[in-house]
Amino acid sequence: MPSQVDVCNMALARIGSRNTIGALNEASPEAQFCATFYGLAVDTALASFDWAFASASALLAQAGTPPPQWLYQYAIPADCVRPRGLRSSTAIDPATSPWLGLPGQESPDVGPVVDFTRGYAVVPGAAGRVPVLWTNLAAAQLDYTARVD
Repeated sequence: MPSQVDVCNMALARIGSRNTIGALNEASPEAQFCATFYGLAVDTALASFDWAFASASALLAQAGTPPPQWLYQYAIPADCVRPRGLRSSTAIDPATSPWLGLPGQESPDVGPVVDFTRGYAVVPGAAGRVPVLWTNLAAAQLDYTARVD
């Protein structure tokens, strides 16, 4: 599997650079550009498709008070690049607690979708605004695309 430096050197070659890098933290302009844009490029590629290798699931913890139109506000995992869907964490039978995917989607296997929104909110104990998910689903489990290197 290629390393971050390998990927960066392939990108540099692709744009016609004659220079390569040995580390993302070296003092060269090429390394500085790679270090600046590598994370964004990876997140963009991960968010573009439901990659199996980047699939993750997490029980969500309530975090603060939701806006008036929602019943629950949950902290989104730090490695979440893109939510794929939401389901009840207490579900045993999919027939009684169907998959709750992205708004507007419908799963042919388990039924209709319940609305949720991703946003930012001030959460007690956190510095500044943090990514959250608002929904009317209690005891939520998020299936998502995770940040991987």
